[in-house]
Amino acid sequence: SDLMENRSVAFADLILSEDQELARNQILKAVQDRRKFQVIYRILTATGLEKWVWEQGLGVYSPDGNLLAIEGFISDITDRKNAEEMVKKANKQVALLTGITRHDIINQINSLKGYIAILKKQNTDEKTGEILKKEEAIADTILRQIIFTRDYQNVGAEPPRWIPVKGTITTLLQTVDRGSMTITADTGNLEIYA
Repeated sequence: SDLMENRSVAFADLILSEDQELARNQILKAVQDRRKFQVIYRILTATGLEKWVWEQGLGVYSPDGNLLAIEGFISDITDRKNAEEMVKKANKQVALLTGITRHDIINQINSLKGYIAILKKQNTDEKTGEILKKEEAIADTILRQIIFTRDYQNVGAEPPRWIPVKGTITTLLQTVDRGSMTITADTGNLEIYA
């Protein structure tokens, strides 16, 4: 009841100082453009708790076009924001573990390739030489695939960015045994925002 018609507390005064300017600017811009706004910010409750809220609203105008009021809806999204933060932390931990594991696998593959190279130098048998070439090709493919997973581990977990299609296809094709097939990525400077 203290908030009704700003009797003793204006709602804007509850917005955390770090979020006030951004929230105010987004709302003012939407009102100025005569469109609906949606904004997320933090407030401080009467009991001193910090809460995340989502506000949606729009300006109410007089017949001659003057702003009479801002009408809208505010919802507590603190639980959602907390859940998002927990998922973000869990993803960081998984990414760390994945990175360590990937590093160890790459080290083991490089060791394997070193031993294959030693055996190839010592080998005099043609049949064994062919087997060693195949083993080396398999190790190279595994290495490329592991490196590919490193390059794309954060897709979907990070903010979108422009990704060059040609470079992505070229990198992906290095992980595939194409035999004698030639594949050309003729996409020019095409990029995808993802």
